[in-house]
Amino acid sequence: MSPTLTKDFVNILKAPKKSNFNIYDFSGKKLQSGTINSDKEVLNLSNYIKGIYIIEIKTGKDTITKKVIKE
Repeated sequence: MSPTLTKDFVNILKAPKKSNFNIYDFSGKKLQSGTINSDKEVLNLSNYIKGIYIIEIKTGKDTITKKVIKE
């Protein structure tokens, strides 16, 4: 899986509602967390510096992680 490139926003598509998300920097520090409330949740990364971030989505039984590169 290749990383997603973004400038400010990342779209989370088709994740089950009430799933939880966490955003981590590359060192593993948790920067943000929340709950997904719609079929297309938009995560705002504009306050973070350029670099690599990990988005983790926890559904009822699965955990999905995705690498994001902020330009």
